Amino acid sequence: MSKASMLRAQITSIEELHGVVAAMRSLAAAQVQNADRALPGIRRYAQIVGAAVSRARVLVADPRPTDERSVLPPRLLVVCAERGFVGAFNERLIERAAAEPDAAHGRLWIVGARGIQIARARGLAVEWTASMPSHAAGVFEKAREVAAELEHRVARGELDRITVLGAMRAQGAGPSIERYQLLPLPLATASTETKPLEPPVHHLPPLELMARVIGEYVAGELVRVLMESFGSENAARMQAMEAARHHIDDKLRTMRDEANRIRQDEITSELLDVVIGSEAVQRRDQ
Repeated sequence: MSKASMLRAQITSIEELHGVVAAMRSLAAAQVQNADRALPGIRRYAQIVGAAVSRARVLVADPRPTDERSVLPPRLLVVCAERGFVGAFNERLIERAAAEPDAAHGRLWIVGARGIQIARARGLAVEWTASMPSHAAGVFEKAREVAAELEHRVARGELDRITVLGAMRAQGAGPSIERYQLLPLPLATASTETKPLEPPVHHLPPLELMARVIGEYVAGELVRVLMESFGSENAARMQAMEAARHHIDDKLRTMRDEANRIRQDEITSELLDVVIGSEAVQRRDQ
């Protein structure tokens, strides 16, 4: 196979790769848009449930254990990506998690296969794992799964403190890492009440009502954190695919220029052969 043929085959292969990268970028952009559409409602729901928690607290003298009374080891939940092509997204999260005191005692909970792989490669002990959804609609179910595991551990007396690490996007900037205390409940929840709270009208025993509202608050906050991280993951993937697309464009431009040069050399060589052959025929005829 000639050099020109080999170069044309390489260009065809890279053009196909260019199409794959463009498709991946488009899919990531669509997932970012899905997350952005869902987040305002999720945040508003978290505020409403936070206000409900604040009002329900009036019914219970001391509804939450304090850090001072707790003898249970705290956990750290890290929300990573399930798939690759996200640059240093997962590495930054695991690096931050490794610096936390809980990471040294095998108390890591990790959502996202890529984060799990990196944590284990670094020798970090992981206590509990789960996959990260590949589409925005799956975030709600995944949040319920994590909330159910938390509720189960709390009910068995194995856990009462957990902190979450997840990525959050800022307008016009790259993702930042959010550290958020999930349990015990922060003293200041998402309530916007400014006047003294009155006890709510209720038909359940206060402790049962408080437990249900707290459960809904935890689930709502998990949805928010997971969706924020899902959007950040896909924004990182979109950025990585955009960088790859520019690199491929530059490579294709160079290879096409080289192909054109080789073709010109071939044409020149063919013309020289024709001219030399013509001159030889003319000399023979003379």
